[in-house]
Amino acid sequence: MNVLLEKLFPSNLATYIGSLNQQPRSLYSTAVAAVATRRRFSELSLVTMASIPLSWRFKEMEKVDQFVSSVKDILVPHHCNSNIEEERLKKLINAKEKTAIIHCYVQDALGGPKATVWEVARSVQTVNSPTTFGQVRVVDDLLTAGADRDSEKLGRTQGLITSSDLSEPALTMNLNFYFNAGQHKGSSICIGGRNPMNNKDRELPIIGGTGVFRMARGYAITNTLSFDAVSNYGVLEYTFYVAYPDYHHEGV
Repeated sequence: MNVLLEKLFPSNLATYIGSLNQQPRSLYSTAVAAVATRRRFSELSLVTMASIPLSWRFKEMEKVDQFVSSVKDILVPHHCNSNIEEERLKKLINAKEKTAIIHCYVQDALGGPKATVWEVARSVQTVNSPTTFGQVRVVDDLLTAGADRDSEKLGRTQGLITSSDLSEPALTMNLNFYFNAGQHKGSSICIGGRNPMNNKDRELPIIGGTGVFRMARGYAITNTLSFDAVSNYGVLEYTFYVAYPDYHHEGV
């Protein structure tokens, strides 16, 4: 088989059949070559295929398929990365905890030509409900360092909010505060829970995060700083009280 592969596909020196004993890192590139070879076999012209004995074709193609099947479960993304993540998790669990207070503002454009909150679903009760019960909206709000919409941009607030109380205005929220600028660039904080809109200050749990805030916990206090009913535009103030493993210090 190697002779034929070298003849048909000189760029893929057919060394992969004997590479099953290699380490997963080298198997990854080997498997990519095997998959490419399998594809090229299937794309051979009828004239070329006719020159290869049928029994040989089936036999050798079966070898290629068996190799690809045996390698797919031990490729680098699955095998090696899982070990890396296991070690990282151990270090995260044992890392010293760090705390931070993060203050920011959400620019909540509920209407207008540049709205960032949109309804995606509603129940049969929503239209007649005093609390818009059953309304589901998707959010992609601007996150800023100051209350003014033109202040320093920190990132986006993205997620889902649902009117989920029959008696009073309250939202069930699942929001990700993604920082694409500033001190926490590339990290995010995720909050979820019940937001009773009639309360001045509302508390929501921090249920996780990414980047610097992996395995984050804590809570957020939010309030409606301002709301313009004409333009349907609100500014929400958020203060995060967050604890998270200092994994950078631990070398994770």
